[in-house]
Amino acid sequence: MSDQIKLDSQTFFEKVQKILQTWNQVHDSKDALLFVLGKIGDGSKRPLTSDFFIWLLNYEFPETILLITKEKIVFAVSPKKKQILDQMRQPEDYKGPSLEILVRDPKQDNTSEVIKQLLSHIKASPAKVGVFLKDQEDGEITQQVLQALEDKGMMKQELKDFIDKVNMVKIKPEVDNMRIAAKFVKWTFDNLVNEIEDIIEIEKQVKHETISKKVENMLEDEKKLDKFLKANPGVESTFLEYPLSVLVQSGDNFTLNKLNVQSDSNKLNHETIYLNVCGKYQDMNVMAGRTLIVNPQDDQKKAYNIAFEALDVVIKNLIVGQPIKNAYSEAKKFIKEKDSNLASRLHTNLGFGIGWYIKEDLLLINETNETLVRNNMAFHVKITLTEVNKKPSRSIIAIGETVLIDSEDVSLQYLKYFSQQDDEDVKMKDDNKNDKPSKDDILRNAKTDLFTSSRLRTKNVDQHNNEEQRKKSQEYLIAKKLEELKKRYENGEIVQTSKKEKVKKMGQIQSYQNEKQFPRDIKPGLLYVDKAHDSILVPVNQNSFVPFHVATIKNVSTTQEGQWTFLRLNFHIPGGSTLQFPAQNEPQSLFVKELTLKNLSRGGENHLNNAFKQIKDLIKKVKSQEQEENVKNNEAQVDSSEELITIKGKKELLENLVIRPNIVGKKTVGNLEIHQNGVRFTSQKGHNVDITFSNIKHAFYQPCAEDELIVIIHFHLKNPIMVGTKKVTDVQFFKEAGVAADDLDMKSARKRLNDMDELEQEERERQQKIKLNARFAGFVKLVEQVASKNRANIEFDIPFDEIDFYGCPNKSVVKVRPTKNCLIAISEYPFFVIDIDEIETVHFERLQFGIKNFDMAIIFKDFTNFKRINSIPIEHIETIKSYLDEIGIIYSESIIPMNWANVLQQIREDFEAFLEEGGWKFLQDDDQESDDEDEEDEDKEFVVEEDEVESLSSESDFSDDDDDDEMSSSDFDSEEELSEEGLSWEEMEKQAEEEDRRAAARRQGRDVPVLTSKRRPAGGRR
Repeated sequence: MSDQIKLDSQTFFEKVQKILQTWNQVHDSKDALLFVLGKIGDGSKRPLTSDFFIWLLNYEFPETILLITKEKIVFAVSPKKKQILDQMRQPEDYKGPSLEILVRDPKQDNTSEVIKQLLSHIKASPAKVGVFLKDQEDGEITQQVLQALEDKGMMKQELKDFIDKVNMVKIKPEVDNMRIAAKFVKWTFDNLVNEIEDIIEIEKQVKHETISKKVENMLEDEKKLDKFLKANPGVESTFLEYPLSVLVQSGDNFTLNKLNVQSDSNKLNHETIYLNVCGKYQDMNVMAGRTLIVNPQDDQKKAYNIAFEALDVVIKNLIVGQPIKNAYSEAKKFIKEKDSNLASRLHTNLGFGIGWYIKEDLLLINETNETLVRNNMAFHVKITLTEVNKKPSRSIIAIGETVLIDSEDVSLQYLKYFSQQDDEDVKMKDDNKNDKPSKDDILRNAKTDLFTSSRLRTKNVDQHNNEEQRKKSQEYLIAKKLEELKKRYENGEIVQTSKKEKVKKMGQIQSYQNEKQFPRDIKPGLLYVDKAHDSILVPVNQNSFVPFHVATIKNVSTTQEGQWTFLRLNFHIPGGSTLQFPAQNEPQSLFVKELTLKNLSRGGENHLNNAFKQIKDLIKKVKSQEQEENVKNNEAQVDSSEELITIKGKKELLENLVIRPNIVGKKTVGNLEIHQNGVRFTSQKGHNVDITFSNIKHAFYQPCAEDELIVIIHFHLKNPIMVGTKKVTDVQFFKEAGVAADDLDMKSARKRLNDMDELEQEERERQQKIKLNARFAGFVKLVEQVASKNRANIEFDIPFDEIDFYGCPNKSVVKVRPTKNCLIAISEYPFFVIDIDEIETVHFERLQFGIKNFDMAIIFKDFTNFKRINSIPIEHIETIKSYLDEIGIIYSESIIPMNWANVLQQIREDFEAFLEEGGWKFLQDDDQESDDEDEEDEDKEFVVEEDEVESLSSESDFSDDDDDDEMSSSDFDSEEELSEEGLSWEEMEKQAEEEDRRAAARRQGRDVPVLTSKRRPAGGRR
């Protein structure tokens, strides 16, 4: 325990001196201050003694007695707590009472003796002892101490007012803690306002208490809390807390000026919403309040502006040396001049002191408080106006700020909890054109601060400062990532292993078991295509043939030169992409790389041309069989955990949607229906695609933007499902907007498009987009509600357009957008969806001065897969770096692309060494050696990566069969380039013999094989 708790001796003795100074200044008659804390109970209200110990020591010290006199500080604690307190060291300039620690050992039952010894330091008689009388603890220790006081005839006096006087003025450690608490409140408010605006955007019905609990639970969410900790290095999360419940109120039931108020079970009213957040760090509290108004009416706007101006009047009149009541009087006078009716609706208090205690009554801002304002006092200033509108749900305005007096003139330092944004963006969500807030307005207001000001910094901030801030943040993240990797490795989540190759084994391919199975109609000296055994028989001489299975043939081509026809067969060899060759005992083994046969055309018949067509057809047949086998395997692997429970009768649906990937043909149109435990797409031809809520990992709703013509609902699934003959984990439904899309099937479409004025057409498209967005938003809301009833937590993510960028993750350049949980590009096929939680690190490649674009490699946490986004314009680099830094992802950069397949394989093979060397820290080294970035040798065995296999399979979902193009390709090396080594004398003799044999064969009219071999290098297959 003593190793875990570290006490701040300097701050402790500073606070003791502060107590002594106040004691002498106010001439308090108490002879001693006594603090007794028993066992910590489960009650919701924490005793003042507990708060005092947190203020004094930063920790709660249960079963502890503390006595403070002007000469002595005496602790009575257990042996373990004594070890903690032994850390205390008096500063050199300290001149206060000395420290003494008494050990109260329950095993020796010496509590009575220790209490007697402790009270002996009170010399006065009869003594006046200050205690927290309202704590009313029933613990055994407390009762023993109180009884001892009575036995000695000592008088007990209330201590709270004295401690309030001690804490009216803050010392530097307290101010520092208030700054952190203010940042914590600001961070909470950012998340709370975003949550509220998301709810308003899709018109969800959510209870106040649900919103409150969700925000408070962020303290238990390591991922979310880590964002705050990363932005504030040195802050310890164990010291952060919400001493009051996060308050959310709306409707016609507002309680604005009481502290211990809980958010009720009423659902959020989308008109006026009052929010209050109180945050605490170590010993100091900070509080803030705001009123959000949706579609504000004129009287609300006027009252809000007056309230904000009045808030500034209060703050400016909290002048050092002047009584607090002056600030109240000036504010009331100001409001009366602006609107006499509002002055009568102003609350009697305009705030109070705040610090170690949430509400310090000695610093109430009212018309009677004569207390003089002093430097380093802290106030929670609050303007509350009631009955500003006849409608109960729009009747209140309440604004609260925490401020610190930091000089002896009018200048003040605000402990801002909101970012430096226009207050209008937060306080009023105004949309005069519609009855409800438009999506664009809400998204702009909800996301601008989060991603423009906070995540991406403001444009006028110096870029160098941004880079320095990110550098510090990345150092923190790298250290944190290393600890995370160590834990994952210790827990067995990461295993040292080599990646398995997805290849077809050569040893499993067989044409014939023996020569007896050769076809009987084979003709001497001619190439034979055996369709029954998926093989070809190549003549070596008049009666000898060598069989080759078509699966070993890479491609085939034919050329014509005069009367000669050439047939070229290219074979898979070691180092190829799809075949795995068995180990060979003989290192000098030869493999056939390609085989060329030529035949003299006679008359209208050409044997090799016919063979060429037969081989191509046979290759297509084998590939088709493999695809059918894959489909069967896919069907066996798809999600089958839950069947869709359909609803009979009328169902909520979206009509005439297009599904991607297609079920059949080039375009599949149908309806999307909501059922009890999922959704079903039914095409116009009767095909069904069922998606259960339990199988949805992420759901996206992408409204139709100004520069796009489709609105999208997209599901990223946990387990694959079958769409037609394809196994997919991403299914999308979209509808096109625009006049052309709407009128194609109408007879008058062409005439209408010709006659329509351009402006009229644009207006019609705009209106159609608005209708489509509203229709899809309503459907999304219904899906969430039905899923919630089915105990499925589905929340549709809306992409953030503020930080999108262009890049090429698949085949073409697309717009990549972040969402709350993912990085996506779903406007075009193939889709690109990456879960942020699955990202291990990001590496920027080809980053050097003068380039116009760069690449981004995304490495996943499984240390097996990676994904590249290529050709990103260089102007997006700062935006992407800031975004990654904000969401807690480490990044690095290099000039040359890295061979990530090799890098990840090396890491997996010796993960312990990777951890010992600092994990990903090696990527941060500017002097990274180029050896790590070399491309693979072209003859090195190609290994099909997991993500490449998946991307290839998904890319083929919509592509036409391109076998013809592939098989007829003649883009090969010339015969002169095929020989990779010089010929020995023995080989030259064999070549001469071969020429003689071919000449004899030509005279007999047989197919002549021309054999080209590739020598296998020593050392085994590469």
